[in-house]
Amino acid sequence: MSSPRSGNTWLRQMLAQVLDLSEQAVHRPEQVCWQALPERYILQLHWPPEPAFLSKFQEHGFRAVVLARHPLDVLISILAFCQHNATDDWLRGAGGDEKCLAGSFPLSEEFVDYATGPRASALLAVSADWFHGGRWRR
Repeated sequence: MSSPRSGNTWLRQMLAQVLDLSEQAVHRPEQVCWQALPERYILQLHWPPEPAFLSKFQEHGFRAVVLARHPLDVLISILAFCQHNATDDWLRGAGGDEKCLAGSFPLSEEFVDYATGPRASALLAVSADWFHGGRWRR
């Protein structure tokens, strides 16, 4: 449970391989088949700890591992990632999207506006919100 581009794909794949876990990455909680979860399972999701989701999360015995990466590193990674990959599913578009970053670079006005705007704030808040609530692995 971390902001996109924080290293969660790497961690999920490493843990799944080392611990022999089934694994899945989804963008929204409703994409998880909660009724048919494997016994040994790792889920990657960029989602804030909203009450309804936390209830489902805890009901199924999940424990969160929350990654933190320097916010500027996350934003630079988002900039590079979105040049060739869709990000429309991230947080259901909360705060906007990454379309303004097409062809941008770290010193461009578009990137600075994005990095200080509502979309970047929404994405970066995922890790921060998990860090400050609950007893999760950080």
